[in-house]
Amino acid sequence: MTAIFEDHLTEPGAQLELAQAKELVATKKVALLCFEADHHGCHRKILAERICEDLGCPVEHL
Repeated sequence: MTAIFEDHLTEPGAQLELAQAKELVATKKVALLCFEADHHGCHRKILAERICEDLGCPVEHL
């Protein structure tokens, strides 16, 4: 599923939404809700890591 989600992120709509998420993260704390028991299996982990790589902020899994 990770490869499928990574492919999805290359689409223009996904890139726009990723840019919007980065704008939010740049100005305040943001939480991405997930129902996966283990964050390693969640697609939001990919988003969080990508955003924080670009912005230099930490990811905290609760």
